[in-house]
Amino acid sequence: MIAQRLSIWPAYLAGIAMIALSVYISAVYGNLPEIKPEPEPVEETAEETQENVPEKTEETVEIPVITYDSFWDAEIKQAYNANNDTVGWLTISGCEIDNSVLQGSDNSYYLRKTESLAYSVWGCYFMDYRNTVTETDIMDRVTIIYGHSLGNDKNASKFSKLKRYKDEDFALSHKTVELDTLYKPHYFTVCAASDVPVTFDYLQVNPDDSKFASVVDYIMSRSYVDFGEEIDSDDQLLILSTCTFDDDLRYVILCKMVEEK
Repeated sequence: MIAQRLSIWPAYLAGIAMIALSVYISAVYGNLPEIKPEPEPVEETAEETQENVPEKTEETVEIPVITYDSFWDAEIKQAYNANNDTVGWLTISGCEIDNSVLQGSDNSYYLRKTESLAYSVWGCYFMDYRNTVTETDIMDRVTIIYGHSLGNDKNASKFSKLKRYKDEDFALSHKTVELDTLYKPHYFTVCAASDVPVTFDYLQVNPDDSKFASVVDYIMSRSYVDFGEEIDSDDQLLILSTCTFDDDLRYVILCKMVEEK
């Protein structure tokens, strides 16, 4: 009988231990808050994500458009569109000169540049940076255009062909020079073709009356050809200036503006 009671005693102790463990777990963890699983994220649509973003408005930027009353000539219009430094178009019959005229911020910029800004020993025709020809019907008292030449060669490039004006027959039969600005054509007649020392200051765009007269008299007195023209104080002039075989001399074509060819 005693042996039978001893055999069930371990089972009895195990049951008491299980009950005690259950009571302990309940006491420690019974008051913890319930942990709920996090909800799965909801994918937002593009419309929902942009709901609070201010609507963008396209700003209208006005680009200034330079317009001229007379892009009357297709060539000068095309030249200006290709390079906005274009201020005119120079045409001289008999000299194969029929090209655009550029103007830089100084008199060096286009010295070795073409109209497309490529390097060239011949450069391009360019106007003195001090001249004003980009306002309607306004030109300075003296407009100056530069170009390269090769010594006394009358058949080389650019202003070399201006040396043909040393010949009387050629000079008197090719007196008209046309300079078209962005607005209108301007016509000039050649009055002198002269060598001028670099020490003589003939490159002034708005000289006073005294200087104007001295420049005109000096260049006219040295002309290779008598063109039979006179220049008055109220005339507007065009000077085409280039180099010679002599570094101390410049070759100059002096012209005055006329109303028609």
